[in-house]
Amino acid sequence: MSMRTCCELGEITSYQATNQRFLRSVRLLEDVPSGYIAFYLGHKLGISAKLCSLVFALVSCGKSFNEIELFLAQRYLDNFAERQCRYARHVTSYLEKNASLDQGKLPSFPSFDVWRPTPSTDTVHQCFLYIFKENEQFFRQNMSEKTAHWMSGDHTFKVAANIGPDGSWSTQFDSLYIVLNETGQVLTYKLTKGTTMSKVEDILKNLKCRLDQQKASCETIFVDDCCKVRGKLQQIFPN
Repeated sequence: MSMRTCCELGEITSYQATNQRFLRSVRLLEDVPSGYIAFYLGHKLGISAKLCSLVFALVSCGKSFNEIELFLAQRYLDNFAERQCRYARHVTSYLEKNASLDQGKLPSFPSFDVWRPTPSTDTVHQCFLYIFKENEQFFRQNMSEKTAHWMSGDHTFKVAANIGPDGSWSTQFDSLYIVLNETGQVLTYKLTKGTTMSKVEDILKNLKCRLDQQKASCETIFVDDCCKVRGKLQQIFPN
């Protein structure tokens, strides 16, 4: 990442992300509340807070990461075209005031192929995770307040998280168990290795205690392997 800064004297300086002067300045931000910092600095790139908020809003509306990537690319093209037209108007105005000037001596506006680096799907993903990490306690608090008249539970998504030294990889998780209420709100979830009921028994017991405290009565539970897990579910949710 290259950062361009402008001092009080108007001098513009460019720093690489690994520049020691820049890194010392960034360390000064460690004690500053994140809400006062307009960007998130990652290992390879920097992301503005506005971009993170936009990505999170689009995800909340049901857009996929790939769709958001295409949306940002289109917005990038729109802004490029806007600046290209603005530059053309300035050139026309300038030539009208300087009729003797050769237009060929004026710098041409860069082509779109030169300004290609729009946010990728990985960058969009990082934006979403950044917002989640910054507000995780609020999301969890909001989730803990949800109740249910009926629920559905399943290892809805297949996931993979591998970790291991010296090229020896072991699968840490392979499934994501999610419990939803009747309106599709997430009540609880857990990453698991395997799909046995014992892997998620703890979060279901915690959910039962939570619903009891809320005096919420869950009437029905929908699962895709009812014959296998019916007995265990009835032990946790006897009513």
